[in-house]
Amino acid sequence: MGLKNIMELKELIVPTILENTDENAEYGDKSFNTKDLIYIPSKKEVEDGNLSDFLCSATDYAILNGAMMNRLEDNSIVCWETYLRSQCEDDYEILVDTICADGPIPQSSSDNVDNYFLGYQPVLQLNLLEIESVRRTFKDTFKIDETYHTIEFGEYPKTYVGKELNKQLENARNTFNLFPTGKKYVGYVDFAKTPTIIEEYEFNGNKYVRVVPELRDDDSILKDGTCPDINLPYWVKVEPITWEIKNWDDMPTDINPIGTGTAKTIIIQTQEAIMSGIPFYLGEEGDENSEMWQNSSIRGYLNGYNVCNISTNGNPNFSAPNGGDFTEHNFLTEAFSQELQLTSKKDEVVSHIKKKRKGYGISIKDKPMTVKDQIKFYIDSGKTFMLHGPSGIGKTRRIQEIDPDFIPIALKKGMTPESVIGKTTYSTNDDVDSGKWKAPAWYKVLCEKCEKEPDKKHVVFIDEITNAGYAEQSLVFDIIQFGYITPAFGKLPDNAVVVAAGNNIDESDSAYPMVEPLFRRFDGHIYLEPNLKEWLEWASEENPERVGTPKVHPLVSAFVSANANKVFYSSYDSEEPPKHAIDPRGWEQISDIIYDNDGVIAKELIENKVGKEIASSFMAFAENPPLMIEDILDGNYSQEDIPIRFDAKYALALSLRNADMEELPVVREFISKHLGNEILATYDTIWIGDDNERAIYLDGLIRSTLYEDLDDEPEPEVEIERPITGNFKITIDDFFDYSKCPKSKVGIHCDEEWKADILCAVFDRMGKKWSDGDSYLETPNWDKFNAETCYNNQGQFGDASTFNRRNYPIYKFEEVDLTKYVTKEEEKVLVDKGMQQYLPF
Repeated sequence: MGLKNIMELKELIVPTILENTDENAEYGDKSFNTKDLIYIPSKKEVEDGNLSDFLCSATDYAILNGAMMNRLEDNSIVCWETYLRSQCEDDYEILVDTICADGPIPQSSSDNVDNYFLGYQPVLQLNLLEIESVRRTFKDTFKIDETYHTIEFGEYPKTYVGKELNKQLENARNTFNLFPTGKKYVGYVDFAKTPTIIEEYEFNGNKYVRVVPELRDDDSILKDGTCPDINLPYWVKVEPITWEIKNWDDMPTDINPIGTGTAKTIIIQTQEAIMSGIPFYLGEEGDENSEMWQNSSIRGYLNGYNVCNISTNGNPNFSAPNGGDFTEHNFLTEAFSQELQLTSKKDEVVSHIKKKRKGYGISIKDKPMTVKDQIKFYIDSGKTFMLHGPSGIGKTRRIQEIDPDFIPIALKKGMTPESVIGKTTYSTNDDVDSGKWKAPAWYKVLCEKCEKEPDKKHVVFIDEITNAGYAEQSLVFDIIQFGYITPAFGKLPDNAVVVAAGNNIDESDSAYPMVEPLFRRFDGHIYLEPNLKEWLEWASEENPERVGTPKVHPLVSAFVSANANKVFYSSYDSEEPPKHAIDPRGWEQISDIIYDNDGVIAKELIENKVGKEIASSFMAFAENPPLMIEDILDGNYSQEDIPIRFDAKYALALSLRNADMEELPVVREFISKHLGNEILATYDTIWIGDDNERAIYLDGLIRSTLYEDLDDEPEPEVEIERPITGNFKITIDDFFDYSKCPKSKVGIHCDEEWKADILCAVFDRMGKKWSDGDSYLETPNWDKFNAETCYNNQGQFGDASTFNRRNYPIYKFEEVDLTKYVTKEEEKVLVDKGMQQYLPF
């Protein structure tokens, strides 16, 4: 995999699989795994090692947040060593169960999950290949101390600044001369189970946080000898985190000159307890399953999980609901938000960790917002907006999905104003000269809904606003701009938001131009056009009214995608009106017909909506059963089953979006091979959704594909028959053509670096890239395995022994016909090296 110019530090962290028990250590049944980027050592891991290796001091930041201190016989002070993952029986492997604390201090109760005074030493694994590659190319990056076996990685608040600077920083804060960086940290959690959020500030080029102490014992003392006072604030400097390499003896020789080179990753643990004040579990003691690692608040904080909702990374059958939501504030983001900048200046190579500038205190979203996200933003923030677009495109449906009980206001040409703004009635009593306002029906319903659900936004939906004339449009001016019917009465509730929809003149003969003052009153205008790709994504989502089924029947989605613009949307011509209207709403109606008819398709019902011609095509299409996940897993398909059009391929991929974690590797391989990596990238995004745990799982899956573990593979080598083409074994074109390869993964062995350089240059001319999207020309990656280097036809590389163990066919470099793509200069090199088969004819 080629190096990126910019790499986020957290991309270098490799997920770790931890075995769990569902019996809270009573029996020790290993029933499921969790996969975490950051974790805590288990009791067994500590007991199997040297206890002295786990005695550590605490940073000033951890002490100020409540780390319990312990004074040893030599009068030195260490953090109370604790193990949050423990072993239940000696004859089991490491199991994750209860909290435990051992050491010079008497052992705490194993069910005391409410401890606040634990000092944490996080552990994680780094991608060894990436670290080595960066260190070789960029000499000043990731320096490793060979004496103390440490590496600096990430940053976190650590050291009290001292009395003088503390006073200076406090004064700067009080006089508004400190500037927040926008970054925040979780401090201690108070006894009301509320995390303290601590803001980071920049001062004279350094970063600091302000901590009001939450001390747990009288032995608390900072590194400079200061005894903290709970009534005073203390400023702590944000500094690089120092990690000890736990598998130092297994490191390769470029890291440890006398290392064995057997390590697959770099296992690192912080030298100090760098945090405290976060209990094992935020809920009450005794909550069911609260002692399990998967539900622990510290696990959620370290990895950025919402541990109140264990859905994929763990076992949902053993959930504990009060663990806390740490998706916004967590250690993963706090410590590793930096970016590794890798740049070249002529022959001089420079690398450094970029510190993000303070700027305006904003961030720029690099991913375009979907229409759904835009609509949700306006509604959630109470801003008025208008949807523009032709009839049948789904304007009303989009609003209804966010607020199914929206309040409609119907404007019509020639309507009476009373239905929109109400009316004033007067008493027949001559002594009363003032009238009484009578609210319109929609306003009464709105007020009732908003009062009943004060925490929810309720939409006032003015549909077909452009189908009304100027007089009718003017009735909603004040409603849209000021949120009231008139200044005297009819104020909309605070949790009401006004949305309008309508057609432009060129989209409907019945549309009127919108008057300029009304147009300008909206906070935003969203213009919708027929978008098959977006519609297919929406159609593949789960239908909330029919659990387990997509919103649009898969048959309808497949047919529309296969025929695309021929059937997706047709314009309406008022001079020659069509007999049938074809649009997204129509296909949604056909889907409902199929669902409501228990899957029985009646041709007449389809004809009534789209006409005989399209209905006949639809019925013929329905006779061919689609590919399902089960077919992909079983290999029950042929090349004829793979669609040719991009839209149809895309629809097929979306129909597989509900693959579970066990099915995902096979499904992804199918999509990559038959539908293309562009569709695979979109599929990955949709499969993840908003699930952080799925994102971590997928990241681990991709990494394991790039760097495959040898230990799980069969040992015997198998002789593979190879196709013969001319004087070579295979052409480079056939190498990338799965139908002409003995297996889907085929390798080319380059035992010399110059061969790798030529091969990767050829790959680049063919338009190929590494599986992560990087260019082959950026680096051929030959130096990872040297004379054992092999390249496969799926954008990956490895060593020859790996390919042999996996029974991948391997061609020698000289057995591959490259003549179609090599340059004259490369041709001369080949001939000079004795490869006469490359002589030009």
